[in-house]
Amino acid sequence: MKDSRGLSSFESDEGILILEKHSSVTRIEQRKLELEWLKSHLNFATKNDLKKAVEHIMSAISDYTGRVETKLADIGSDVDKCVQGLGGVAKDVTDLKALIKQLQDNPGPITPEDQSLLDASEAKLASLSDRVKAFNVALAALDATTENGVTPPPAG
Repeated sequence: MKDSRGLSSFESDEGILILEKHSSVTRIEQRKLELEWLKSHLNFATKNDLKKAVEHIMSAISDYTGRVETKLADIGSDVDKCVQGLGGVAKDVTDLKALIKQLQDNPGPITPEDQSLLDASEAKLASLSDRVKAFNVALAALDATTENGVTPPPAG
């Protein structure tokens, strides 16, 4: 059976289907172009654009968090070393106090061994004093690099 154009009905239907497919593809591509134009001219964002932005922000936050946690671990380690150093200072002070007490409890005149102990303890005290001053200078220099200065210890 032939239609008014001289095509069989099968050929006619197939041609119409091909035209309809071509037309719908063209419309979809046209809509995509229009959407891109709107996005570029109206600061229009799609749901997908927003999802990508959120993913990018969350990734940046995760990266930042990782870097901060690493630095905080380093700082914690350094603070532990400072505390250990101060513990060494405290032990040195305790040892010097014990030596002074031993010398004070010694009856009689100062012996050459006592004088040796006095000289050694005075040298240790000078060294200890220098170490504590150096620590205080380093701590002051560190505090000078921060915006908030010294943080007071917690109450309790």
